[in-house]
Amino acid sequence: MEASGKKIIIDEPVAQAEFEIEILGCYSLPEAWKPGENETQEYTYQVSFLGIQVNNGRTRKRELTEEEIKAAEEAKKGKKEPPKKKGPEAEAELLEEKKKNEELTRRGSQSSRYDDETLFFMTKEDIYKHPCITWEAENPSDARQFKTYPVSIQIEEMKLLELLDCLEDSGAYLDFARVPKTVEEESKKKPVKGKQQEEAKSSYYKAWINLSPFKEYGIVEQHLRVKLEDIEGDELSHTKTYLSIKLKFSTALFPAPSLNSTKPQDIIPIKPPPPKFLPSKDGTHDFQRQIKLACRAISAEYHNTYAEQLSETGHSLQRQKELKEIRRDEFLYYFNTSGKSQILKNKLRKSVVKICREKYKSVNSLKGLSFSEKDKIYSELYAYLLSRMQESIAEISQEKREILHEEPILPANLAEKEKQDDIADILGESYEAKLLRLALECEFKNDQIKACKYLTERTEKNPLSKQVWLDFTKYMLRQYNLPGAEKYMSEVISLSEDWTKEEYMLIACVYLSRKKYYEALVYFNSIIARDPEDILVILLLSINYSFLNKGPLEKYFLAKAKRLCMKHLGLAGPKNKQIEGLNEILLRYDEGKALTQDTLDDLNFTLVVYLINEKLCDLARLCLSRIVNKESSSIKFLYYSAEVEYWSHQYDQAIIYLDEVLKLEPRHHLALTLKADSCFNSNNFDEAQECYLKSIRYSKSSSSNLLIKLGNIYLKKSAWAGAKLLFSKCCEEQTNSIAWEGLGIACLNLSELDIAEQALTHANLMNDENPYVWASLAYLCLKQTQEPPGRYYQFRQCLTQAFRLGIKDPHILRNIGNEYTRKFFLNGTGPNSQRLDVSEVKIIYIQAKMCGADEEELRGNIEREFESIKDLGNNRLDQNLIDKIESAKIEVVNAVR
Repeated sequence: MEASGKKIIIDEPVAQAEFEIEILGCYSLPEAWKPGENETQEYTYQVSFLGIQVNNGRTRKRELTEEEIKAAEEAKKGKKEPPKKKGPEAEAELLEEKKKNEELTRRGSQSSRYDDETLFFMTKEDIYKHPCITWEAENPSDARQFKTYPVSIQIEEMKLLELLDCLEDSGAYLDFARVPKTVEEESKKKPVKGKQQEEAKSSYYKAWINLSPFKEYGIVEQHLRVKLEDIEGDELSHTKTYLSIKLKFSTALFPAPSLNSTKPQDIIPIKPPPPKFLPSKDGTHDFQRQIKLACRAISAEYHNTYAEQLSETGHSLQRQKELKEIRRDEFLYYFNTSGKSQILKNKLRKSVVKICREKYKSVNSLKGLSFSEKDKIYSELYAYLLSRMQESIAEISQEKREILHEEPILPANLAEKEKQDDIADILGESYEAKLLRLALECEFKNDQIKACKYLTERTEKNPLSKQVWLDFTKYMLRQYNLPGAEKYMSEVISLSEDWTKEEYMLIACVYLSRKKYYEALVYFNSIIARDPEDILVILLLSINYSFLNKGPLEKYFLAKAKRLCMKHLGLAGPKNKQIEGLNEILLRYDEGKALTQDTLDDLNFTLVVYLINEKLCDLARLCLSRIVNKESSSIKFLYYSAEVEYWSHQYDQAIIYLDEVLKLEPRHHLALTLKADSCFNSNNFDEAQECYLKSIRYSKSSSSNLLIKLGNIYLKKSAWAGAKLLFSKCCEEQTNSIAWEGLGIACLNLSELDIAEQALTHANLMNDENPYVWASLAYLCLKQTQEPPGRYYQFRQCLTQAFRLGIKDPHILRNIGNEYTRKFFLNGTGPNSQRLDVSEVKIIYIQAKMCGADEEELRGNIEREFESIKDLGNNRLDQNLIDKIESAKIEVVNAVR
């Protein structure tokens, strides 16, 4: 219950409460209700409200005052009026009467301070003036007075929600019934002679109870006076009959929120905005302008000086590199010795001094500073000027690259940026989008290290983008990495105070999966405060409180979900109320009756779908365990169970569930696709191929991922024509380097070298860090070489890149070694004019062995290739050459032992 060292305080709703009603009386009775002297028909009065029924209300006559009682007793005894008293006794009586008159006068003057309504209530509720109806406690202590009693009931879950609905409508009706006593009681009474017995019949009334005061924070008790309304007839239409009642709850339905309650920002603080640095005014501008002018002048002078040499293209790549370095050294020597470098320094000096003054706010000299302080200033200034210079060089290189020399000398990071910009222009794809695509492709190939690398680079380039961090979170969830998902989702939340329901839902569910229940509650409550009818959050809150062993709150939120379903289906309230989260769900229920267990199962299935889509497998598995009627939705239950196991990387268990689904519905194409994916990830390619083909047949459509996986299976089985067909279709529908790579490999093995080169080049353009594509291009260069050297130099470049990027495929390396042996040992003299040089081919075969090639099979392959050279020679080789070939064979074979 702690976040950042602080205790988490949650404002929880009231899940249960005791409700108490006390009826103080019914006043201002109609004439027909008032008791007469010879009452022959008695009635009893009943009140019903919010599940409480108070019976046995009875009419009470007006209470007599002491004087009236005394006068009545004397009249009954037949006493005559006593003679008037004289003397002190008469004076005492006159004084007493005077005091009474003064008291009545005083009361009259006080009554003028009350409004008419208050005076009306005071008068009607005076038991000495008017009759009333009372609900009295048994055995009152004083027979002349009556004592009311409270009636209470425990309100839980659904009843509480009904009450809250009443609060939304501001109140509810109280039912009032006037019912004759039972026949048995009436038969015991003797009828009055000379008076016809009235026919007894019941009458019913209602009174609107305004409950809106209970919506205020902390209110637990109210005293109300409510007017009765007639339901049948109009006997009360001209009266003001009313009930005086007290309503009381054991706890406030809306407790006052705690001032110290935990907010989402207390758990994940919002990051402050990045500091805004004011750019240099004129100093930086002048400095960058001078750098651009210098670049233009230097590049133009370099180009003019070596124009003739730059036009020569007949040299080898190695020679061209050597000449380039010679020209560079000569030009730099000339530039420094001619004094032009000093001229450039003098031109830059003024702008550098201006930058110093602006940056350090000082015009003083460096005298008096220690060496460490000087070093710090110089290093900071150097870094600042270098960054500005790099920006200027990058801009001028992009603007004037046509007139610059063949390879402008740029920092490595700027050269890489220029390269990526060029590729982005060609593909019409931003660099950030490319990084995301590459991450998804690496995830597809199960290369999670590179996938994380690309996603990390994406966050470094755009750390203030919520979408960038959200993509990283979704990747972590797909990898079943909950700590990583929490880390990166926290970055999403911390970027802004503005949040969406999807963001808070995801972070709350991640916390719930990580058993951080109170942190999850903070975010769930924030969503509920904004949207009280979000059905998914309500269900998740029920699960959350079940983890915390708070049964009343768990049942309360489950009942709330049921109540929303009843409103949505028209089973509660006067009319259907459309709940947004339920509009797209087909809920099963008994029409016109009530919710069923199937309805609750449908709600849980809805939650399962959301959790599976977000790859929150543990929570989805828990929700599936809450499904009761598994038989009525067995296919749905089994399929979702398989999805949960698949995303938990439990492929064997997923296949077991999917086999059950396919027994019940053999043409369930989603189950076939998921089973194929599970088999593919388990390296069961034969069954995966069968399931993919069935899925395509039954669904009559297919995703590009399905086609790519099926194409990869064809490549593994050397079904080149089928692979070419599938990858061609993928390349038409979606830009994906994996599809272009597959198309290139299929065409390479079909000897369609031109198409293969186009496809592999496109794949390389989309992902220049794929070692297999570089190796395939090297192999293609060898296959297109008829006479050495042919495309040997391109082969070397491609193979070097493949080695640098860590090629791990022994099959392609063995093919390269075989092709190299065929082309450079029988024909020509080799690239370096050294006949039968085995140094390169040894490296290729050794690398194939290190990548996992079977040693015995590899040695046999080498021996066959060298022996084939003799056969291809067709007896044209002299014995000396044959001996050299044999010696080379032995040397290479021994190298791979």
